[in-house]
Amino acid sequence: MRRPVACAAVLAAANVAPLATGCLWLALAAQTAAGTTGIGFARAFELGVRPFLLGNAIKLAIAAIAFPLIYE
Repeated sequence: MRRPVACAAVLAAANVAPLATGCLWLALAAQTAAGTTGIGFARAFELGVRPFLLGNAIKLAIAAIAFPLIYE
């Protein structure tokens, strides 16, 4: 991982897996307080993915810059 762009691509792919899994679970399988199952994809994205996007982007940028410098 000596190239920042390649490093960022791998890190982005690694971030997508848990976010997508969590979003699917919220949308389809989560039990709500009212006893219903699932909250729908739009609401699941708003509650389970969107709050983490900025933090993940910052973490990805720092790591994409730092990893190539460390491995030089």
